[in-house]
Amino acid sequence: MMNYIRDTESLRFARRDDPKKTVAVYNENGLYGAPDTMIQDMLKYVNVDNAATKAGVKWSYMGKKDDLIKADPDVIIVPTDVKAPGFNRDSVLNSYYNDPALKNIKAIKNKGSYHI
Repeated sequence: MMNYIRDTESLRFARRDDPKKTVAVYNENGLYGAPDTMIQDMLKYVNVDNAATKAGVKWSYMGKKDDLIKADPDVIIVPTDVKAPGFNRDSVLNSYYNDPALKNIKAIKNKGSYHI
């Protein structure tokens, strides 16, 4: 356990001098990471800017596609149920990469979308 904690801490501080990236946690349900949520805490812990906070998403509100566009994240993390019947990773990612409304977001231009 101590090795895991040490490795996690070293990852957390490895790039602390690099410019901060803006990270969005977003799927078909909306933009996650409103204030006082676990998502916001996790993003803060790894020293990245939270797209939901940047877009002004409030605690009682799930951010929408417009909020994602407004935040212009460097990375989009897409929470998915990979065990769902009919799940197709490429299809989900292509739905983001081929969405005309998202074409100017940095994460889409740079293929910075990831499933978890």
